[in-house]
Amino acid sequence: MFVLGKHRWRVALAMLAVAATSIAGCGADDDQERDRVEQRIETLQTAFDTRDLRDACRGMTERAQLLITYMAHAAAPSCEASLRRLKGWMANGDRSVIGPAPAVEDVDVDGRRAVATIEQRGSRPYSVRMASSGERWKLDGVFDAGASTFQELSDVPPDPPSPPPPTSGDGDAAEVSTSASDGDACPSVRLGGAGGVSGGCVLSLSRAKLTMSVLNLFGRMPLADCRLRLTLHVDSRGRTWADDFQTVGPRACGDIRGCESNQLSSQHRPWHGRIERGPDGRLRHRFVDVCLDTCVGEYRGDWAVGMKRHGRGWRLRSSAAMVGSSGWLFKGTLDSRPSELAVTAGSSG
Repeated sequence: MFVLGKHRWRVALAMLAVAATSIAGCGADDDQERDRVEQRIETLQTAFDTRDLRDACRGMTERAQLLITYMAHAAAPSCEASLRRLKGWMANGDRSVIGPAPAVEDVDVDGRRAVATIEQRGSRPYSVRMASSGERWKLDGVFDAGASTFQELSDVPPDPPSPPPPTSGDGDAAEVSTSASDGDACPSVRLGGAGGVSGGCVLSLSRAKLTMSVLNLFGRMPLADCRLRLTLHVDSRGRTWADDFQTVGPRACGDIRGCESNQLSSQHRPWHGRIERGPDGRLRHRFVDVCLDTCVGEYRGDWAVGMKRHGRGWRLRSSAAMVGSSGWLFKGTLDSRPSELAVTAGSSG
């Protein structure tokens, strides 16, 4: 058996003590940095709420100030003017619209960068990015996903054209079967070479009005009221493809698209998704990989909306549902024309 001499043993103990202190110190430093980030966020929110916009701008990086200055495709003369404009949009003439500032739920620190997870009452958590100059933390983007974040997401290969059904291990959704009026399973969906879609059971969503908004460090900002038109082709496993997608409304409405398309017009094809049953047993439709390219940032994620029979057709309802965890929200309904589409539990194989 190897035995350390008395001197070496004392040296080893001393080294272990130093290492333990260093490890504890690192943990303590991380905790301190997280506290500093949270305090900085609360300071920024207070400055914005009390109209001390100069102090709020001092708490933002140059990048964040530049991004907010060019909102609405028109440069404001200063960061303060930009925040004043943002505050007006958020209030929309009514101070009560803004509501309480989002609360910090968690902070993840990585060197001089940090991501704070925040949550506004009635919404899912979303994130904001912070950066340290060495002296203090600053807000690095007013809205969740800036250009660099979106580029990272865009570098990820998209899902295959046929969205995979939920699996038994998903824990969040269950697969369904769909059939037509005669009780037979919905036929296969065919994708054309030019992006056209045919076949399947058809669900035309022609009456739709959705209010679109985005969340930021200070609360919720309405973007636009949009009218959407799309036709879903549904196969026997509940998978869907939109042969066309149109938006009508203000400029921001035309910024919505399926991420697989590189087009920047108001028509995009095919936009795919699936009908599934949530953990509460209710039906919902998941639009897979939806993108928003707008002046306030770029957003990406899945959009799941409730789905139920409505008269002779179907109604898809979005109760301020968030797209992924981006902070991009939709509220409203999409009603279909009369449809004999039937949805049951399980898969038809």
